[in-house]
Amino acid sequence: LSPLWNVELAIRAMPALIRQIPDVRLLIAGYGPAEASLRKLSQQLGVEAQVQFLGVFAYDALPSLLAQADIGLTTAHPQSSFRRFASPLKIIEYMAAGLPVIANRLGQTEIIIQESGAGLLVDNSADEFAQAAASLLRDPARYAACSRAALHYASAFDWDLLLEKAYRI
Repeated sequence: LSPLWNVELAIRAMPALIRQIPDVRLLIAGYGPAEASLRKLSQQLGVEAQVQFLGVFAYDALPSLLAQADIGLTTAHPQSSFRRFASPLKIIEYMAAGLPVIANRLGQTEIIIQESGAGLLVDNSADEFAQAAASLLRDPARYAACSRAALHYASAFDWDLLLEKAYRI
């Protein structure tokens, strides 16, 4: 939980999202230097009951963690030069679990979401984030289309297929 990952965007969106979907919750996995400030922000906004900090977990627990989610989030800070050029594996893992993704318009992340059709792109705006989440969670047809697109796109990243392709080369 680094400030670079911009998790605060999702927390800031929670009050508006809760007004539309009262039982919504935000699961935050991991730990790091921003955790204390993120916890404080959730308390200040009165959403601490809906924001759950899951802490550190073993990588092999990832599938069970993703099974608890309806949407994957990747909202790196717009000033992140790392995210501008890095290909985020997190998005592919979300997609492989059939999760639509909400991501900000930034580098490779934006390209993946545009290519796949597996989610929604937002600017660094809590209101826009809340609208995107509500549109996915309240529109079953849109959610299902993004989920199918996510699974289809992620299937190209199967290790067996990638290794077979590399072997042929």
